[in-house]
Amino acid sequence: MGEVHLRHDRWLGREVAVKTLTQERTLSATARARFLREARVQGQLQHPAIVPVYDVGIDGEGHEYFTMKRVTGRTLEDVLASGESPRSRLLGLFRQVCLAIDYAHARGVVHRDLKPGNVMIGDFGEVYVLDWGLAKLLEPGSSIDMGADGWRHTLSGQIIGTPGYMAPEQITLSNDVDERADVYALGAILFELLAGEPLHGRGTVAEVLQSTESGRPSRPSERAPDTDVPPELDALCASATTLDPAARRVSARDIARAIERFVEGDRDLAARRTLAVKHAEAAAASAARALAGGADAIESRARALKEAGRALSLDPENIAGSATLVRLIAEPPATLPDEVRAELDRADLEAMRLRNRKGLGMMIVFLAIVISVSLFGARSWVLLGAVLLPLVASLAVSVGVLVSRDLTTAQFEKRTDWVVGLGLAAVSCVAVVGTSNLCVPLLALLFVMGAAGAARPRRRARYMAMGLAAFLVPFLLEWSGLARAVLPGLRFVPGGILIPVASTELPELPVRFVLLATTCASIFAPSLTVFPVMDAAASLRTQSLLHAWHLRHLAPGEPSHAGPGAPERQPASPRASRAEAAD
Repeated sequence: MGEVHLRHDRWLGREVAVKTLTQERTLSATARARFLREARVQGQLQHPAIVPVYDVGIDGEGHEYFTMKRVTGRTLEDVLASGESPRSRLLGLFRQVCLAIDYAHARGVVHRDLKPGNVMIGDFGEVYVLDWGLAKLLEPGSSIDMGADGWRHTLSGQIIGTPGYMAPEQITLSNDVDERADVYALGAILFELLAGEPLHGRGTVAEVLQSTESGRPSRPSERAPDTDVPPELDALCASATTLDPAARRVSARDIARAIERFVEGDRDLAARRTLAVKHAEAAAASAARALAGGADAIESRARALKEAGRALSLDPENIAGSATLVRLIAEPPATLPDEVRAELDRADLEAMRLRNRKGLGMMIVFLAIVISVSLFGARSWVLLGAVLLPLVASLAVSVGVLVSRDLTTAQFEKRTDWVVGLGLAAVSCVAVVGTSNLCVPLLALLFVMGAAGAARPRRRARYMAMGLAAFLVPFLLEWSGLARAVLPGLRFVPGGILIPVASTELPELPVRFVLLATTCASIFAPSLTVFPVMDAAASLRTQSLLHAWHLRHLAPGEPSHAGPGAPERQPASPRASRAEAAD
């Protein structure tokens, strides 16, 4: 429609832009009316992103002109084509365009020709929305004063706008459009900014118009899946460029606010990542001191873990922080921290309580067997008392240990020593019921297995020695004949071995039943201690392997070590993760 020339304002000593109609349009009254209408509309839109109009006049040849502020820079179209500017800067510039259009809408003006070529980016970051020649005034909402002679309306029956950026209703409804047409154009520009290509391609005018009217999918992530499109802006494009104007539920101000929230979030993310790097470096330094050993190894390890945790809380994708964390966990300290020792003591105490409760049941069964044997017919209650008294005392101490909740681990272990010692004393005295070679070895084995399983490693040797003594003492007394009246021992006769008993009568049927029950119990009883320990060890082994698997996957980009020939795990795209979370 017009030409823009650079001129010098002699009155104020400045350079200005002067816009005039092209030579062939100066003869058209309609074109001249629209030209002056543009000057009046643009002159009343006083916004930093709208080029101000200084004056309107007629030159010596009778041609209308108006003067504007001279702006320099590149159009947004050129900036996008160069690919030089980062997306965060482009979004910031585009936000200023949205605010300028929102201001125009508030004054009742629709631009109708928004496109990258009509946005100027100045040399110092200023943004200008150009070419208001196709602007429409919304009646009665417009506050623009067109004067007594009007020029409020544009020509009807014509397609007004630029194909590819104009809304579908600009094709079909011509002059009957509102602010939502500009919203569509802003969505199309945002689409191009995010996807790197125009919404409706670069085909012929007919192809572009057909694409516009067909409502082509307007999500940048679908058109360019490898461009790492933020999901919130992806949805914003789809909302702004829907085919039906009634479905465009966003305004120019809404688009500006959404971009502001995203840009501020990106700035916050950048700040968090910068801070995370500092914490990761501190974690690595402390970890090096911790792994080197020394007096402050535990303090350095705790400090390294804390710094690594802070780095990962600020930036979960911080590779250095996660690598330090994996290294610390994979290389345990030579000396356990006090807190870990305390936790282990508490865990050991609870484990010993659990196993002692099971051992208490075994001693009750043992007591029942001794009492049943005494019912066969006691020859000496004194000898049977030698079995019953330590056994009952062991039961009493065991119950007292389990009832007491305020015992320390050391106190619990000392009282457990008494429980085991009295129990093995009762086992040793079983030799007076029969012989040391008959039931004593099995009972001593059961007691030692139960006690050693419930104890911590440093006490196992003590309990094994006590169990060995419970068998060897009566055995040696029998063999030596030093206690023949109490422990007659085995008598070897032709064709067999005779077992004399000094304390009880041994009728055949009850004795067979007791021997059967004792043998079956000796087979079944170890399962109460051994099998739970084996199950616990298997569970711990599974947990340990799973723990190691989690640690290997904690560091982004680390190989999974799934086995020979297994593919390496590829690090996920941060934006892809954000998009998956949004979906």
